[in-house]
Amino acid sequence: MPCVPHIENGQANTYINLLEYKAYKYDAKGNATPTAIIPEMGDRFEGLREAIKEAVAETSEELMEKFFMEEEFTPEEIITGVSQGVKDGSLCPVFCGDASTTFGIEQFLNSITWLAPSAADKGSETAVDVNGDPVEIACNEQGATAAIIFKTVADPFVGKLSYFKVVSGKVSTDTPLVNMRTGNQERITKVLTVRGKKQEDAAAVQGHP
Repeated sequence: MPCVPHIENGQANTYINLLEYKAYKYDAKGNATPTAIIPEMGDRFEGLREAIKEAVAETSEELMEKFFMEEEFTPEEIITGVSQGVKDGSLCPVFCGDASTTFGIEQFLNSITWLAPSAADKGSETAVDVNGDPVEIACNEQGATAAIIFKTVADPFVGKLSYFKVVSGKVSTDTPLVNMRTGNQERITKVLTVRGKKQEDAAAVQGHP
């Protein structure tokens, strides 16, 4: 559990990031300020730290040796070790936060950036070429356009909306696209990005590694 709340007087206004070994105190607006001293949590804090160190030690021989020598891991080693465990599926971090106040949410988002594999590592897709043979498409923003439509809905105000993931290249109203299932050319009349229920015009959607 890389991010845990410190509960005082029935309230959790401070969250401790065990990846960085830092504590963050939140104000009423949800703004976080690093604190110089980590609040006292007794055996619970030490138990969580030890669990993370044990998990990190198992991700490499070098870190395992350091663990047995009872040497402290640096925050960089902790992050690198947990990231490796996430990528190979041996670790599944659990984060605490408050959805109503957004306390701890940016800790979770930052940790996704640190820990989760990038699209360059895990973003490739297996498609079928014109001959019906499987081909792997790497995530490449400069490559030929390749996209996957994963959902199509009928919007009463806009018309038919197709949601897609761009694996390679970019999709815009000027991009010629061919439906590989039918062989027909598809025309994109408008490109939008979606934020919740809000739709925003976009010049293009591009794949990023």
